[in-house]
Amino acid sequence: MKVFELDDGPEGNEARKEEWRKIKRILDLYSWKDQLSKKTQRLHKECFFTGNIPYDPVRKRALFYAAPFFELWYHPEPSEALVKAIFAKQTGPEGLRASMDMLFNIPSQEGWDKFDPVYGIMGGREELAVKLLIPSYTPMEERSFPNSSYSYSMCPSAEWLAAKCFGATYDLLSENDSWRVIRNLPGQFLWDHVSINASGIGSYRKLLSNTIPMILDFYDRKGPHRENPASIALAETLRARFEARDFSETLMEYWDKAKAEYEAGKA
Repeated sequence: MKVFELDDGPEGNEARKEEWRKIKRILDLYSWKDQLSKKTQRLHKECFFTGNIPYDPVRKRALFYAAPFFELWYHPEPSEALVKAIFAKQTGPEGLRASMDMLFNIPSQEGWDKFDPVYGIMGGREELAVKLLIPSYTPMEERSFPNSSYSYSMCPSAEWLAAKCFGATYDLLSENDSWRVIRNLPGQFLWDHVSINASGIGSYRKLLSNTIPMILDFYDRKGPHRENPASIALAETLRARFEARDFSETLMEYWDKAKAEYEAGKA
């Protein structure tokens, strides 16, 4: 399926060629083997440079069955309008489910620390990917499909949201160097989902209690997080939103308690 055109022709853009070199390394991390087969690499290169994303049953296996994920990743002009269009044209849940796995579950034994620290997972498209794959704020809300007996959950459980959100935030704000390399950990973009469903986060309240103080003492702690633009941006964005009381009352209670303790300790 042709989903985009390149103004400079298939390989006429030097920036696009450089991005492809980064993508090749990331694709190997998604492989259960050390490297993707040459045949699979050729198909991905064709997708990236021609805009042909296979949704057919035969070739979509080479895309890990996650055609929506790769359509967003390889598109030269990602946008919220594109996200809505990709979601709307799905005829079944398979591609969306596989895309969730691609975004949140890295299968490679190499792990997160092998990703390019600036490019991240999808070259800055991670927040849009979250909007594509979790378009609802109501846990377990389903989208049905006319020609499929299976549905797609447009928002996971509150506890799942909390685990991914607080885990990614903790990792980005931590002074631990091994976790800061991923610029756009997707879980950091779930704060609004968590805020709306904060009453259902269950045992993850403890992780929330451990994460919020890291926003407050971000600049007090020594470590590489203070030099990482993504960590700085997240810490400052969250602090500004909490100060503006931009979250639910449940989250604000944790913030108020942590802030009082932080200020008492500084006195």
